[in-house]
Amino acid sequence: MADMANILLKDDQATPAVHTLVPVVNGPKLVWREDLSTVPVDGQVRLTADWEKLKDGTHRLTLKLEVPTLETIGASSASGYVAAPKVAYVSVAIFTMFAPARSTNADRANLVKMMAHAISGASTTDTSISPNTGTGGTWVTATGPVPYGFIHLALPN
Repeated sequence: MADMANILLKDDQATPAVHTLVPVVNGPKLVWREDLSTVPVDGQVRLTADWEKLKDGTHRLTLKLEVPTLETIGASSASGYVAAPKVAYVSVAIFTMFAPARSTNADRANLVKMMAHAISGASTTDTSISPNTGTGGTWVTATGPVPYGFIHLALPN
């Protein structure tokens, strides 16, 4: 496996931030996470990539993104101690691809591109949005059937 590099992920906050994920595990399961000194490790964004060859020769590739949300910090105690925030919940997205042993790089590239297009909002008018150029809040107002369904937990009208 090649040396792992940092991965930059942009968020959809009102003031967009770039999350720099650094490699922390290099093996059959690759793991990247933020390395922020001001945030507990459990509260940092994590990305896991897992490659597995199944008994029938098919390759299963899974990418998992975990984005924790921390509780807000409350008032200090009488002695002035303020407890570190804890994780309130973790939002998780998983993409799994099954690649038959006979598939080619072109087959897999086509599948990844089509899935990325579906996730970014492809529709009958091809109004997909780019994760690289969208400004803060672009995705939360997406109208494509896939992002709308995932973001609003409902199908569009």
